[in-house]
Amino acid sequence: MTKILYFPIYFEAGRHPVFIFLMGVTSLLPVSSLHPNPQDNWYLERDRELGFIGGTNTPQDIIHGPDGKTFIVEIFKDRVQFLDQNQQVFALVGAGDEPRAGSFANGKLFIVSSRSDRVYVFDEDGNSLYNFGSSGTGNGQFREPLGITTSYSGTELEVFVSDQANDNIQVFDEYGAFKRKFWSVDDKPRDIAIDDNGSVFVADFSSRVNVFDKNGTLLRTITGVQGQPWGLAVKGNRLAVGNSYNSFISLYDTDGTFIKRFGSYGDGNSQFKAPRGVSYAANGDLWVADQNNHRIQIFDGNGTYVREFGGLVQSPKAQSPLAIATYLDHYYLSDSANNRVVVLENNYGVFQRIIAKSGTGVGQVSNPKGIALDSQGRIYVVDNGNDRVQVFENNGT
Repeated sequence: MTKILYFPIYFEAGRHPVFIFLMGVTSLLPVSSLHPNPQDNWYLERDRELGFIGGTNTPQDIIHGPDGKTFIVEIFKDRVQFLDQNQQVFALVGAGDEPRAGSFANGKLFIVSSRSDRVYVFDEDGNSLYNFGSSGTGNGQFREPLGITTSYSGTELEVFVSDQANDNIQVFDEYGAFKRKFWSVDDKPRDIAIDDNGSVFVADFSSRVNVFDKNGTLLRTITGVQGQPWGLAVKGNRLAVGNSYNSFISLYDTDGTFIKRFGSYGDGNSQFKAPRGVSYAANGDLWVADQNNHRIQIFDGNGTYVREFGGLVQSPKAQSPLAIATYLDHYYLSDSANNRVVVLENNYGVFQRIIAKSGTGVGQVSNPKGIALDSQGRIYVVDNGNDRVQVFENNGT
């Protein structure tokens, strides 16, 4: 059970009362934990870089790759996270100014950046390969591109980019050579997706999704799509639509027949705050980039909640860690700037679990600082931003 210890101290001196308590709780640690012996190799290991821990910040799109890998586009951190099949981060790469969306094909991840007016290309391990595009109104130039997808024309891979300010869709070969373009019909095209029949779906600011063939001939329009449609994902004959205004996901048949809508505003399960990016996994689950809740929610194909991962962080690595303690074979770390307390394996600093995440409620922390453990393994955390000390059992309760 989580315990909160409040002390009747007047907080006139800022963090001073916390300092007084911290001196008390650190005495709970064995002396060897606070003052390691030379044989503990402290001086040899003091510069060891901690591994990735996880968490997300303003995710706008999710892309599925091979072998269960996923790629998360974080718009306001100007980066892409590369995750393995267990949703553990293994690489972090910059992708221009305000990356918006991505597509994976032929062993390559294509990321479009709206303020850099460019497409960045990486391999599946996060290595930069090349980029293309520039600012302007000519062929191969962009003004705030927002969406990207890929599709084969015979054996040739084509890259489709929706360009909001130029109000068009441009098509390139795999290496960025311009091929053709067509107009988006309405105004401000956003995300783009292509089904197995080669139909090109373009989300439009004007509460609709326009459907073209690959040469730009308008086939049909899905109207009445509420909430300023943004992200699109197609699997079989099912179309999922995210949005940037209302807090729900809409499902349609690819012929435009409305199926259902799910979600509401909030931060609970099946609740959203700007659910922009959507992506179908190989098993048919729908992944949603819940942007302003800083998480990825996963649903089955009918919109039933399955699970989530992520949580607000400045970096998936430790950010301004201010205190660390050891107990048995683990590190316990106050990851201050990320507003969390994490547990790492002792030998290599590999992430194991999170004890507390960002917030003001019981079991949540803000700007955590001092940390200590007693002989029973209970964890004492100076929750500086919430003016309190919290006590956790070693399992995180």
